[in-house]
This record gives sequence, structure tokens and C-alpha cells, in this order.
Amino acid sequence: MSLTIDLQSIKCLDEVNEASASEEPYVLITSANLRPTLGPVALPRFQVFRYGVWEDFDEGEVKGNSGPAFWGVDSTPEDVQSSGDVALIVSLMENDNGDPGQYRTFVNAAVAASLTSTLGETDQELRAQRLLTDVEGALDGVNFPFPFALDDDHVGSVRLTLGC
Repeated sequence: MSLTIDLQSIKCLDEVNEASASEEPYVLITSANLRPTLGPVALPRFQVFRYGVWEDFDEGEVKGNSGPAFWGVDSTPEDVQSSGDVALIVSLMENDNGDPGQYRTFVNAAVAASLTSTLGETDQELRAQRLLTDVEGALDGVNFPFPFALDDDHVGSVRLTLGC
């Protein structure tokens, strides 16, 4: 089955109000095709997409998104032969003073390392769970105790699974 998946909208369920009157969320979505590639070298196929920062976002509000599809990996329709071939990690971030592009770079490096280290693993569920753990570790590991240096908050990450 060939399909695309995209982020249509985001809703603020709860406002934390740390240093500002409103939230400034953004979403990082890791899209990975775990299906083995043909050929002599099996390279991981993935992309980390960033959506937002949505500013002045208050409890109960819904904001639309017009960004690209995050599946297929290159934002064009792609076949899904088995739900186990797809790993989608959705990470919600709160923008404080950090650079969302830097967080995307950290996640990109963590995903490349994670998928490369599990290339020989035949259990795709294990690979996807390891990917989630490594993305969470990358986002949780870049908080510093002084202001204005990579201090965006990692609200949480979940694995989105397909029911096909």
C-alpha cells in the first residue's frame, strides 16, 4: 500500500506557563524505513522533520500545519509492505531559548547512529524501540543548567504505529 502521512494540526491541551504567557511548541518527527534495502550495502533510510514553532499558543487552541508529509521518507507516497517496516517517532518540544534546528541536528545524528548500529537486527520491533530510546536520549541529553544555551524542553516522545 502506497501512502503519505502528514501533520494536519496541533492542539494545546495544557499550558505550563514557565517564562512566558503562552506556549511555543514545535514537533520533531523521525520517519524511518526499516525495510532492508537491496544491494551490497544496506543504508538506513530516514529523515527528521521539524514542524513549528507555533507562537502564542494557549490552552484549548488548535493550530494548523502546512508542512510536508513525513511518510514517505522523502515526502512522496511510499509503499508500506508491513507496519513493521515503518518507524515513526513523534517528539514534542517547547521552545524556550534554544534553536530548534540544533535539536533536529542532534536527533538526526542519534537516528543515524541508532539505525546503523541495528542494521543486522532482524526484529524490526526491537529496532523501532531502540530508535525511540535513542531519540529520547538525544533530546533529554542536551539540556544545560545555564540559560540561553539549548534549553528547550523535551515534553515527550512517542512511537506512532501503523495498523496495516
